[in-house]
Amino acid sequence: MIESEVVQIQSSLDHASLMRIAGEALKAQVDDVVVDKVTKLKDGAGNPTSAGLWRISGTARANAVVQPWSVVMKKFVNPEGTFGDHNDQTHVNYWRRELDVFESDIYGDLPDGTALPAYFGSLDEGPDSVSILIEDLGDLDRSTWTLDTYVTAARALALIERPYLTHVPLPRASWINSDIPRKWGAVMQRYVDVWRLPAVAGYEPLEQLLDTPANRVTRPWIRALYEPEPLFAALDRLPHVFGHNDPNIDNLAVRLGPGGAPEVVLFDLQWSGITNVGSELSQLLCQVPATFEGRSRAEVDELVLAAYYHELVATNADVTFAQAEFGYAASATLRELPFSFGMLGLALEPLLEARDDDAVRAAVSAHLWAIEGGALPRLVNRAYELAAL
Repeated sequence: MIESEVVQIQSSLDHASLMRIAGEALKAQVDDVVVDKVTKLKDGAGNPTSAGLWRISGTARANAVVQPWSVVMKKFVNPEGTFGDHNDQTHVNYWRRELDVFESDIYGDLPDGTALPAYFGSLDEGPDSVSILIEDLGDLDRSTWTLDTYVTAARALALIERPYLTHVPLPRASWINSDIPRKWGAVMQRYVDVWRLPAVAGYEPLEQLLDTPANRVTRPWIRALYEPEPLFAALDRLPHVFGHNDPNIDNLAVRLGPGGAPEVVLFDLQWSGITNVGSELSQLLCQVPATFEGRSRAEVDELVLAAYYHELVATNADVTFAQAEFGYAASATLRELPFSFGMLGLALEPLLEARDDDAVRAAVSAHLWAIEGGALPRLVNRAYELAAL
């Protein structure tokens, strides 16, 4: 941390604001506050609308006792030159959506066992930049996640969704996300086309990626890259709920709640919106390796899906297990395949420009090997099976 960062923070927040923020963070009435450290936690982590994360910390005097306090500042920007108009409230990655979430009551009264970080306000920095101040959840370590943690998180996601299946109407606001698999596929198509167009034009090193009858036999999952509409249509018929839409292990924290039971905290809320039952599991499970705690990925999926479904229908929600399983499998297919092959296009772009045939073949072969060794072929096949029911 350099001194100018502290000065910049203190110039952005007047003393009265700092007193309020420190008091809310400490849940106490404070009569003096100091900012003495600003620590960069991470950059934008690949999302062009995210400009970074900082921890602001210092001391405050409450009831004649000096106590440490801290909050996290997250900065958003409206980027230029990336996919689509991020200023469009219907865009899958609308740049101000997380601010809108915190400024609203869109999540309502969250059920016991779930929470959002406490919100302490925002810093409006102009037409294309804004920062929010939220609860410091501490240093999170994904290596601490166990199978029980995944099960706890799945139940929490079901708890949030369950009221929308029984008595709570879906929220309405112009900035609420929706139809995410279609929007995401359209965003990634730009990068998929980097390899798809040369392949269609007859560039031999990419022939393994063509949608041919032979490939449909040896690689049935390639169908989803060229023929996703049956999955989109079947997803549209599922019961709809409101949710996080990107609850991977980097966007969730599990801690002890007020009663000593586990509490799942959802953050990075920029994709919040309308989704389908089961779909949240696609992001929750997307980083689970092929073998986890001595179980195969398929066994982990089965246990987590069962826990999610049991919680979802605990109040007699009219949802079948097949619907929840399809929501999971189809959402995983429609989000992970376009992303994976979009990233392949990004990696291939310089190789294609250089016409480096051997390097293109090697990159494609490695990519196909990784896909075929993972969970996606199984999930794609299951999604098409269930879509036909």
